[in-house]
Amino acid sequence: MRYNLSYKESKINAFKKLSEYSEKGLIIDISLIKKTRSNLQNRALHLYFIMLAGEFLNIGYDFNYTNPFTNEIISIPYTGDLVKEYIWRPLQNQMFKIESTTKLTTEMINLILEVISNWLAEKEICVNFPNKFDLLIKQLNEHEKNQNFI
Repeated sequence: MRYNLSYKESKINAFKKLSEYSEKGLIIDISLIKKTRSNLQNRALHLYFIMLAGEFLNIGYDFNYTNPFTNEIISIPYTGDLVKEYIWRPLQNQMFKIESTTKLTTEMINLILEVISNWLAEKEICVNFPNKFDLLIKQLNEHEKNQNFI
């Protein structure tokens, strides 16, 4: 059973259950469940993959795929899915032994982003992780641009 100790009612129920088990002399296992990313973070993460792919395209980077039948290298334009599968996922596997991005916490995402940002900085590439503030600024700029055309 899970109890969210942020809520009074849930906390009361958790202590009742713990007391009940204690009176019976049972052995229990308590584990901490860290909050994983939100739907908004999920959308931002996938937008980041697309933005990174777009930047690679802008500077002329291609994904090099090795054909398993001929061993020829085939250059493919980067996509968000290629960034996720061949840049992001290998890092998350190495750093946290987690296969799915749905299992990542915000802290884990931030650590992976730091590694990618450092790697990109060495190549003089900057792609900021999308956030609401940047989106609002972009929308304001587009609105101002549209007002100038009227």
